[in-house]
Amino acid sequence: RKIAENSNAVETRKNEVNLYTLRERINQLYFGILTIDEQLKQLDMLDENLQSSFKMVKALLQNGAGTQSDADAVEVEILNTEQKKTELKSSRKAYLEMLSAMINQRITEETVLSRPVEKFIDFQSVINRPEINLFASQRNLFNSQESMIIAKNRPKLSLFLQGGYGKPGLNMLSNEFDFFGIGGVRLSWNFGNLYTKSNEKKLIDNNIGLINTQEETFRFNTNLQLLQVRNEVYKAKELLDKDDEIIALRSRIKSASESKYENGVYTINDLIKDINAENQSRQAKILHEIQYLLSIYQYNYISGY
Repeated sequence: RKIAENSNAVETRKNEVNLYTLRERINQLYFGILTIDEQLKQLDMLDENLQSSFKMVKALLQNGAGTQSDADAVEVEILNTEQKKTELKSSRKAYLEMLSAMINQRITEETVLSRPVEKFIDFQSVINRPEINLFASQRNLFNSQESMIIAKNRPKLSLFLQGGYGKPGLNMLSNEFDFFGIGGVRLSWNFGNLYTKSNEKKLIDNNIGLINTQEETFRFNTNLQLLQVRNEVYKAKELLDKDDEIIALRSRIKSASESKYENGVYTINDLIKDINAENQSRQAKILHEIQYLLSIYQYNYISGY
């Protein structure tokens, strides 16, 4: 009975481990979609900047101070931006379909995913993964198998009682109906199992040792992963601290570039370069924000919280 219970517990723990591994894939998809959403927003801002520059170039062209090639250069950047949007929207659709399949809920392209809150990280927490429970259940199963080996090699003492009513009863010479009963003690011992007892116990001990080794290896590798992700959290946080300052400087440079171009001391290529540089700095901040949140959730996933 204990072997059956522990076998069922092992299968249950295996299912828990398999389901738990889906969390990481779901996290990657979810944060991937968030990254794409933010990138699309920044591309919209870039498109607005390029459209504004395109209007400025057109106005200069009408006044005889600009050239058609400048207008064409800006229009090319606008078309490139539209292409990037198309690529990102296609990726977003694919990610949504995969996420929908994993969580078994219908998600449309109009679905808006909220950004998760910044969770608390306990860097001193112990590993609380379902794999730990699986190792414990496997050990319990082998221990119950060992108990059965011990039990089947022991002598068995049993009591028995048999009764009835018949003709004749215990007195075979009597021709009358009578009650009768027989009781006793039975002792049995199967010596054949003693020949395999030692090998069976060694096999179970080896299996338990293998489980212990697997658990030690799992804990070691998990701690290495936690160390790596913890450094990712610190790195993303440090990068975020500088992003706003970089964006502010890039915006000032872009504004100055627009003024220089209007005054004829800057080329359109230089202006486009500064506009793209500002956009790239905003994109970098997005990636750092998402990476920071993802690292936090990844750390909690690896540690089991």
